[in-house]
Amino acid sequence: MQGFAQILTPTTCMSIQDGGRKGMMHLGIPASGYMDHQKAHFANEAVKNVEDAACLEIFGNGCKIRFSHPTLLGMASDGAELFVNENKVASACCMLGIHQGDVVSIKNNLTWTYLAISGGWQSPIVLGSKSMMKGISPQAMLTKGQVIPYESAPDQDLCIQWNHEFESIQCFKVIPGPEFSKLKNPPTQIELTISPQSGRHATILEHNTMLKGGEIPSGVTIPGTIQMTPDGSIYVLNRDAQTTGGYYRIGFIAAKDLDLFNRNKVGERISLEFDLSL
Repeated sequence: MQGFAQILTPTTCMSIQDGGRKGMMHLGIPASGYMDHQKAHFANEAVKNVEDAACLEIFGNGCKIRFSHPTLLGMASDGAELFVNENKVASACCMLGIHQGDVVSIKNNLTWTYLAISGGWQSPIVLGSKSMMKGISPQAMLTKGQVIPYESAPDQDLCIQWNHEFESIQCFKVIPGPEFSKLKNPPTQIELTISPQSGRHATILEHNTMLKGGEIPSGVTIPGTIQMTPDGSIYVLNRDAQTTGGYYRIGFIAAKDLDLFNRNKVGERISLEFDLSL
């Protein structure tokens, strides 16, 4: 039987994401997909979905979702708290049976959290993916009142919690980019703070150095590209980033480290260490 999840209260950044769009960057179409693949895979595994099934990706506090029919949910997070009908039932990582009419809330959510549903979220596929993105899918974010279909599961009183901690680091080895050598006094390391203006397109990094970037005619960019503008602003391009850009590409965070990078919280201090041996 088909059920519906209704978004009663969305967060500022709440969307449906899966493993992303493959092989389309040469057409100017970003890959999109999970900001943190490892967490999303964990949530899907909890409810026995395929690894790259679509999840609700939630950043920020206060989301509320009402479920019309029974189902199973898997949550993966860095310590977020899950409430059902205003009663706290689990935190961090769990599998949970949901009953007809239950309202699920997520609180204390400081990084990207993933909700998988048994059988997967039934949302539109656009260019081979359910990942939402402005200009590609019908909408970029989930909105108040929106309903998402799913196939109901047998009604179960079930709550399994895992004390799983996802690895987190604050120091990242960086591959110098094509324009790194154009910087005046290129650094070996920069200390930065994650700005609250960050999002799926880019993570904005605040710093107190005198470094200034510059403009280029146009250059290929990928998730993990570190751009520096003429006024010294630093951006780490993320999952929804454009595929070309006109600012200095001073470095690249390795693809394998991007999940780790995205686990750092707003206001947290990180450092970028440029590997000058490469």
